[in-house]
Amino acid sequence: MSEMEYQACIFCGWCRPTSYGGREVSFDKVDPSQVKVWQLRELTGGIAGQPRGGHIRTIESKTIRELPQEEKEKIRQQAQKIIDLCK
Repeated sequence: MSEMEYQACIFCGWCRPTSYGGREVSFDKVDPSQVKVWQLRELTGGIAGQPRGGHIRTIESKTIRELPQEEKEKIRQQAQKIIDLCK
């Protein structure tokens, strides 16, 4: 049995392997001002709620700057907690 190392996103908890196919995988490789952090998607075809045999189409997406102030505040608070832990 082999082991694989993962790291979890400190915002959403989504896990990614630390390496994949010989390349490093990391959450700090994106520009946070450009990431679409909210998306509205439409599932088409397949069984209701299951994308099998169907498609997923993004209808709308938003960056952090485009979110309502209440959501931006939640992100700011979480980021501050993380900064405090790094001191």
